[in-house]
Amino acid sequence: MDPKTLSQHVYDQLHRRLRSGDLRPGTRLVNRTVAAELGTSTIPVREAISRLVSEGLLESTPSAGAFVRSPDPNELGELYDVREALEVLAAAEAARFATEHLVTELRGVCDRFRQIATAIPAGKHATRTQFDRWLECEEQFHTRVVAAARNRWLVKVVNEIRVIAQVFSAHRTVPRLLTRVLADSTLLNHEAFLDILTNRDADKARAWMAAHIRSGRDTVLGHFSSNTPAGQGD
Repeated sequence: MDPKTLSQHVYDQLHRRLRSGDLRPGTRLVNRTVAAELGTSTIPVREAISRLVSEGLLESTPSAGAFVRSPDPNELGELYDVREALEVLAAAEAARFATEHLVTELRGVCDRFRQIATAIPAGKHATRTQFDRWLECEEQFHTRVVAAARNRWLVKVVNEIRVIAQVFSAHRTVPRLLTRVLADSTLLNHEAFLDILTNRDADKARAWMAAHIRSGRDTVLGHFSSNTPAGQGD
């Protein structure tokens, strides 16, 4: 395999593990260990890790190596503030350019939301598999809305910010946060956005996305705060 292709392969694998939560904040990445796991030499691993450090997903110290970054609540809040500013713009543009095809695609995502929600027993919370599928649907929904804004630079920046927020979001490994009640209400909320797109109402699209991201921000920061030992993250 071409060296550049091999380095990209290692980068993609580490990127996927970071997004999925397999590599949690604080995890140390050892070049030799990663190389052995992926069946490659340490050279493409070093290149991939260096790239992830430059993107802010990892941090590196001369004596200890590379670690998955552990953000504080302030940094998480800043990430959500940036997401809100950018994705509100994306939602408005998506509404302005909305097509029947876009609404149909997003309705398909909502159908998958509904399948997951109805599989969660009343009064209970999601399993890890259900929660992972739910997060995948959330990512598909937002990614498609941003792409529908038809602004390549907006797509690029939003995707980068969303990846960092995903890696730093500790709630992604806590399926009990997705209760049947929350799943049902979130589904209805997403379906309401489809009506906004159908009507091409840019102002309502802005308001919907702002409220949606603020709700996610409150959930993440609330979970972060409740699981931070006293004296940390102040």
